[in-house]
Amino acid sequence: MLLEAQSKTEVQGLSSTSFQIKATSKAFQILTANLYSYKERSVVRELCANALDSHVQAGKADIPFKITLPSKLDPNLTVEDFGIGLFKEEAIKLFSTIFESTKDQSNDQVGAFGLGSKSPFAIADSFSATCIKDGKKSQILIFRGDDGTPQISVVLEKETPEPNGVKISVPIEYSNIHNFNEEAK
Repeated sequence: MLLEAQSKTEVQGLSSTSFQIKATSKAFQILTANLYSYKERSVVRELCANALDSHVQAGKADIPFKITLPSKLDPNLTVEDFGIGLFKEEAIKLFSTIFESTKDQSNDQVGAFGLGSKSPFAIADSFSATCIKDGKKSQILIFRGDDGTPQISVVLEKETPEPNGVKISVPIEYSNIHNFNEEAK
């Protein structure tokens, strides 16, 4: 599968061909897991930046988002914002498209490259997103398929009175909880 269609152009009588990216597990590994030198702290930073950006977009920059570090009782990193939220379709597009960003035209937000939402793949083979927007709630599982390429599945859709926001939950290996929390600090 190619991420971008190949195109040929003529430039002053010369033929040229555009570069393309082949969507393989190796490509996704490089753009997610191999992108960060300090994986744990990078994932925390990327998810927190996204939460802050959502609050800025919603005019709630002064309201804190919630981060919960993993523990022996709950071995998940969670970052929850109370910003603009995402509809199911927006979440699918955002999480399943490398370099997809809703913030690349703004100087008021941290993110812009469309990689931060995929950062949990640097430390886990799966993570979940609970997305709420305008009374619609979706729970989405983002995971590596059998061939190593990322997949996305909607596991729940329902109406809800809950406020807009997104909650990301990343499972942390039990044996890595202490190291993860030290890196997160």
